[in-house]
Amino acid sequence: MVKKLLLNRLATFGAVTILSGLLLTVFPYYPVYITVILALALGAVGLEFPNIGLILAILLSVLGAMYQNALGGLTFLVVFFIALTLIVSWLDVACLAATWILAFLTPLPSLAILPTLFAGLHDDREDALKVGLVSGFSVFLLGWTRNMTQAGLMLVTSPGNYVAKAIPSPWTFTEFIPSADIFATARLTDYFARLASSLGDFRIYVLVATWAIAGYLTVFLASRLRGQKFLATTLIGVLPAVILSFVFAQTPILELGVALVAATLVAPVFKYVEPAVTEKLRQQRKLAAIMFTDVVGYTAITQKDESLALRILEDQKRVLRPIFQKHGGLEIKTIGDAFLVEFVNALDAVDCAVEIQQTLQVEKLAGHETKLHIGIHVGDVVHREGDVFGDAVNIASRIEPLAEPGGVCVSRQVYDQVWNKTNFKMTPLGPKELKNVQYPTEVYTVEVPKKGS
Repeated sequence: MVKKLLLNRLATFGAVTILSGLLLTVFPYYPVYITVILALALGAVGLEFPNIGLILAILLSVLGAMYQNALGGLTFLVVFFIALTLIVSWLDVACLAATWILAFLTPLPSLAILPTLFAGLHDDREDALKVGLVSGFSVFLLGWTRNMTQAGLMLVTSPGNYVAKAIPSPWTFTEFIPSADIFATARLTDYFARLASSLGDFRIYVLVATWAIAGYLTVFLASRLRGQKFLATTLIGVLPAVILSFVFAQTPILELGVALVAATLVAPVFKYVEPAVTEKLRQQRKLAAIMFTDVVGYTAITQKDESLALRILEDQKRVLRPIFQKHGGLEIKTIGDAFLVEFVNALDAVDCAVEIQQTLQVEKLAGHETKLHIGIHVGDVVHREGDVFGDAVNIASRIEPLAEPGGVCVSRQVYDQVWNKTNFKMTPLGPKELKNVQYPTEVYTVEVPKKGS
């Protein structure tokens, strides 16, 4: 389990680093060594917060866009904020980033529709529709800021037509700061009048709509086709865009052929990487064991000695995190003095909870004798944006206060899964009425042996 978590984190680091590095070159501004340093730093951020890592990469690209063209950079910023309000999962942001990279950094911009098809395979219809819509329209606007006209499946001409301004020498961050004269009425009017003229071409909306349809159609078919038929999902999904691109934009046949061939490969590739996608990237619903921990009397400690309370929090992280990792626990988040941790099974969660309490029997946090309440429940959860949701989370949080200081409480669902697999004695506390839980929950207390006994 630990090896699997390490591989997932390594894959996340690699994905965020590569996408971040390429995003920084969409609107060239940073010297190579700065690009590499920033990409690695954003990849490190992505280990814990992949969405934030990619969003920061996009914002840094805005700086590059402002250096290339101040008004273009502002347009890019508007595109970014519109996208941020519509798509929020980190895989969706990654699909958007990959779309821009394929559009502007490859000789075959038609390939940029592939992330939309991928989004259709992993997402629901509404989210896939949003990804296609935002990707198509943002590519048009960003292509427009690079003086590219709308044409073809990608809405932009070949990326070879764009010539970036040279990196300033000596290089300085102040180069990207636009001067106040860009807001002059005449300059703004001239710049955006040309955009308004381009927006008058109905073909843009037809082609953008086909991107949204491609994502929607792909997820619709993927939910119904099984076996070998699944391979046709992305090919059929891309057909409307290919046909309308040929009719309305006279896209070269070779370009369309490349898009069709690439689309046929998306489904089998997705099948190959789907376990990793399901585990780390997409919104997922699965059965999991959820643990909540809470420091006994932490509020009173804070009121009495705030400095001590802060030291206890830091020491708690030092002591507990290695134990979580030892038992395959995935730390979801901390909430003040509490931890929310997910396990793939109930037995690992119980073993982890008992080891934590045994450790704190003999080890003081920040020189202070500290006890925890721990509650565990098994149930259906949904992952999204690095957080976990569902009744299992709510029930575990309600069970935790029922534990004695230094004790562990579990639900009947946990008991049923571990009673014959562990030597820890479990005593029923009877049905308990839990806040915001519709039915009474049977709760058991787990006896924590003295360490070494």
